[in-house]
Amino acid sequence: ADRLREVGASLHTQLRELRLNFYMCRKIDMPGLSELVKRLPANLEELTLVLSFCPKIDDECLRTVGRGLPTTLKALRMSFNGCRKLGSAGVAFLADNLPSSLHTLELNLATCKNIHSIGFGCLIERIPASIQTLSLDFQHSLDAQSARYIL
Repeated sequence: ADRLREVGASLHTQLRELRLNFYMCRKIDMPGLSELVKRLPANLEELTLVLSFCPKIDDECLRTVGRGLPTTLKALRMSFNGCRKLGSAGVAFLADNLPSSLHTLELNLATCKNIHSIGFGCLIERIPASIQTLSLDFQHSLDAQSARYIL
């Protein structure tokens, strides 16, 4: 938590674009992520956050991220590939908190085995109307029921 607080504290308040890659960081958890998200610049327009294969990432972490997304975001790219504790509840919460200003949404939830048709459906149904570019990766994550939201 302390290291992520330091990262957040070092962010310039006028920052418009931020890319953070925490691929396979075993110590990333909800308290640390919360400290980082609290310090995201209010005028941030583009955020890339890679938390793939971070074993402590769960639904509460996704709720924390969703709560902290700046309303000015135009592009959001997040990867949670291989976060096995992540489930439908976290995805649904994130979907409910996507900023209406978004033009680009890229979300990688491949191999997140606890995301089912309910979470996928919530995400698809709640994508902001402002979205112009959409990329969703649910490879090896979804059940057969999820296809109904695509077709």
